[in-house]
Amino acid sequence: DRSKAKRPGDGIWVFLYDDGLFIKRLQFMPGKQVEVTSDNPRYKTYSLTPDDSFRLLGRVIAALPLRRL
Repeated sequence: DRSKAKRPGDGIWVFLYDDGLFIKRLQFMPGKQVEVTSDNPRYKTYSLTPDDSFRLLGRVIAALPLRRL
């Protein structure tokens, strides 16, 4: 949902960062710091700041169950 990108809030977001497209849980902290968390435990939590030049594309508002064919 691209309309939600103008007012960020905690949740699952699609964003561009470091030449990559990501879907991660973002928590917006005081001081404009953003905690980035993955549901996959293999990936560590990290922080971003406005200096890191990331771009929010939209907030994930629903997920569909997938069935491998």
